[in-house]
Amino acid sequence: MIRFFRGEEKVVSRINQLIDKGIGISSVSLAELYHGAEKSMKTKQGIRDIKRLLDVPDIQALNFKDKEAREFGKLMNKLEKAGLKISPVDLLIAVTAKVNKLIILTGDKKHFSRLNRFGIKVEAL
Repeated sequence: MIRFFRGEEKVVSRINQLIDKGIGISSVSLAELYHGAEKSMKTKQGIRDIKRLLDVPDIQALNFKDKEAREFGKLMNKLEKAGLKISPVDLLIAVTAKVNKLIILTGDKKHFSRLNRFGIKVEAL
């Protein structure tokens, strides 16, 4: 989403292609965005950008609930058994996408692409 806010053409174009189908953003991702805004030199602008994003009717904030928590536990166990490490925050985002049957759009191909084999769809931008 940071690349979207910065107006990166590839990211903006992809979001515009998908917006009519609906877009979800994990509450965990929102927390990361708010953290970035708070530590920014342009805190007020960052928070305004986040609020404008959430005002778009086709963008839905997805809260972390019981189903996501259960999926987190299962997937973290599988990753540990496979000897794969991923940050818990990234995994929270990933299981939110999986439970809601969404594709993760990310610039972080290194971490998220390892999750394809666990039924999580990832598209690197």
